[in-house]
Amino acid sequence: RLRTASSAEKNNIRQLLYNDLQPRYKDISKMGIKQVHIHLPNNESFLRMHAPEKFGDDLSATRPTVAYVSTHHTEIDTFEDGIMSYGLRFVFPLFHQGIYVGSMEISFGASSITESIMKQYYVLSNFFLKASPLNTQIYTKENTIYTPSHHQGYYYDGEVLRNLKGFSRKDISELKPRTATTDKIRALGQTDTPSSIHDEEIDAIFTIIPIIHKLTHENLAFLTVRSKASNIILAKKHTYAMMFLSTLALGLIFSFIYMLSNKNRHLKSEVAKKTIELQELNKGLEKTVASQTQEIQQENERFALVLDSIRDGIWDWDLATNKVFFSAIWKSMLGYSNEE
Repeated sequence: RLRTASSAEKNNIRQLLYNDLQPRYKDISKMGIKQVHIHLPNNESFLRMHAPEKFGDDLSATRPTVAYVSTHHTEIDTFEDGIMSYGLRFVFPLFHQGIYVGSMEISFGASSITESIMKQYYVLSNFFLKASPLNTQIYTKENTIYTPSHHQGYYYDGEVLRNLKGFSRKDISELKPRTATTDKIRALGQTDTPSSIHDEEIDAIFTIIPIIHKLTHENLAFLTVRSKASNIILAKKHTYAMMFLSTLALGLIFSFIYMLSNKNRHLKSEVAKKTIELQELNKGLEKTVASQTQEIQQENERFALVLDSIRDGIWDWDLATNKVFFSAIWKSMLGYSNEE
């Protein structure tokens, strides 16, 4: 409908959409979301929920993320400046029945990021927006909350400063480090790699995180995190102590395993030795049994010869086994055969 709609019809659709989204926009604003912005396929601004009276401007030249989504029909997120403000922007393509019909943007301000860092880690965090021809003209004209900072060529964010003062109970003028540290921070903020410096005079460590545009690779701002060096050193010592204790525990465990392994090898050696001794003893017993068996056989044979030679009848009653032996002569004397 928007492609063929007249200006009056577009205004009507815009108002209906604004009324439909307004309740949800109020809810998500409490979560730190700063802007919700809807764009047409030609990169024209259709509806700014945060400023519904401003629409119709072409964003192709000022908003690379909007142009990127319009061209590639895929989402993107990055920090980006704009004609009204800056923010961490998430831009998503919109489709209707498989046809690209525009994009929607959700953005967070820097205050949401710095406040989260300060609450979670009990440190101080600030944000510095790099001045550019676009934002300098807009911020001066619109009289926004952005004001020149102690870093030359960078702006403060008023919302970030209010949060910072609430956490530190100090004004920004009281938190500014000495000139030498300030110069180092600004220089590191203009790079593309996060880094940290130590200011011994105020016992503080400053971590500097440059903010780079994902598409243009331009350095747009930098975020700082300030923490007490003594806390870091104490945490470092605690970490080293834990590493030492962990290493000691591992050493004891490995020593115990080594001792068990040696004992196991010794036991295996003793078992093998005793097994050989038992095998040798068994062989000796087998020889003795075989020898004694042979001797008994020979004795039995001699006994049988003696019985046959004396021609007497002999019988024997073994009281232990209750068995009776009758010689062949004894049986024949009574008229029996040897088999009976």
